[in-house]
Amino acid sequence: SRFPPAGVEESGTLHLKVLMPSLRDLLSGSSDLDALNSLVKKNRAPKRAAHKVSLPRTPLDIPDFVALDLETTGLDAKVDRIIEIGALKFIGGRIVEDLSMFVNPGIPIPGVITDLTGIRDEDVAQAVSYSEVAQRLLSFIGTMPLCGHQIDFDIAFINEENQRLGLPKLAVAILDTALLSRIALPRLGSYALRYVAGNLGVKLLSAHRALDDARAAGESALLLINKMLELAPDTRRAMARFAPA
Repeated sequence: SRFPPAGVEESGTLHLKVLMPSLRDLLSGSSDLDALNSLVKKNRAPKRAAHKVSLPRTPLDIPDFVALDLETTGLDAKVDRIIEIGALKFIGGRIVEDLSMFVNPGIPIPGVITDLTGIRDEDVAQAVSYSEVAQRLLSFIGTMPLCGHQIDFDIAFINEENQRLGLPKLAVAILDTALLSRIALPRLGSYALRYVAGNLGVKLLSAHRALDDARAAGESALLLINKMLELAPDTRRAMARFAPA
């Protein structure tokens, strides 16, 4: 989750090569895309099962991934610190394992962050430091792609913490639901996670808490990827000219 909660402009590059066919391929006017559109509409399920997103039966092969979200003392990865970690493994579109914990940042939590997240200094006072949980987190992620809303933000914090400890930087494929939602949901008024999730019918119980945000981002990603097939063929072809290969 991010501060401020709405109206934030995202930055970074949309990386989809591992999670799905390249963005250019998905947007291109290949001969079977119209058929896929029909298949998406025909097979869309009316409801989403608990902890499992109902996906249309299309040829898209979406590998497994880890959905990740961090709460932090601020926006600057070089001076701020992690205060909460939430991560979930999505295997076959289903959550099979989670990792959730407070982290002692070693510095006071600003009042504006407590107001946003509800996390207080006393909540993290007895928590582990990042150095104590770093290997566990890195092992949980492994080499799986990382999914999140403005995921570059979370990766920047992990990489800064890793650098302080002499650990390697994360080098995995990523899927940013904030960027993908701008393509799949072009008329949405805000691209904050709670609005994206709400538009897709994905529940977000506690915004700005790491595990709930990670769950909402992961479930939204499964739906957003398939929503790419709902774009008009001419729109896909035009966008494909500017999409990464």
